[in-house]
Amino acid sequence: MHLLLHVEDAGEGDLVEMAAKYGVKAYSPSKYWFDKEKSPPSMIMLGFGGMTEKEIDEGISFLEKAWFQ
Repeated sequence: MHLLLHVEDAGEGDLVEMAAKYGVKAYSPSKYWFDKEKSPPSMIMLGFGGMTEKEIDEGISFLEKAWFQ
């Protein structure tokens, strides 16, 4: 399962890099866009299939630190 998330005023490359520093994998969805040029630059893809509720909560906390603090 995946979630597409729009983070204002941020680029997908920066979002992926900042998440990785906290051990969270985030992905650029542009490779899945029919026209890659139209992929929003501030859109990010997060996968959560196979994760426990606790792991998801921890991941969200890490992303908050990585992207908003």
